[in-house]
Amino acid sequence: MDSLLSYSLHDLLIFSPDSFFKLFELSNKALWPFHIPLVLLAVVAVFLLYKGHRYAPRFILMWLAFFWCFVGYWYFSQFYKQINTYAHIGSYLFYAEAGLLMLYAVFSNHDVQAQEKKWQRLIGGVFILYGFLIHPILSILMWGQPLIRLELFSIAPDPTAISTIGFLLLLLTVRDFLLLMVIPCIWLIVSIMTYLTF
Repeated sequence: MDSLLSYSLHDLLIFSPDSFFKLFELSNKALWPFHIPLVLLAVVAVFLLYKGHRYAPRFILMWLAFFWCFVGYWYFSQFYKQINTYAHIGSYLFYAEAGLLMLYAVFSNHDVQAQEKKWQRLIGGVFILYGFLIHPILSILMWGQPLIRLELFSIAPDPTAISTIGFLLLLLTVRDFLLLMVIPCIWLIVSIMTYLTF
């Protein structure tokens, strides 16, 4: 029992921090120049949401579903599996969230709506801003990585999960938000534990 208690999270890490951050570099290089339309699409989505466009909620949910599916394939199946034999679990989580988002976008008629509650709009906006801009910059500054290793929304899992929580806060009732935020929160807990091992 004493020997088991002597282990820390770091002892469970199966890859080095440099190997982990190198994946973002490889992913960004392989995807360039498609980052540009992805970023523009994100800006359009935020614009439509805050303008209160009639079809914005449904469009954004479908758009989020596509990116969760994309990250599940692109990041986990093509890159993360190189350093983690359990990467397929991450893929399945992201595919599952993509399916839930798409189902909700297609079959929900009256609950998909831009929220008027100020606290939801404020917190949702903070999450989106953090996922789009602050998290990538903080990650680079805290770990001393080059810009090519930037974690970007719709390409890397962490900013995608963080921003999704923000969009869901802006779009859904509290009940539906709690259902759809489970998988993003599971992933962020796993990610936080990974960073703690560094």
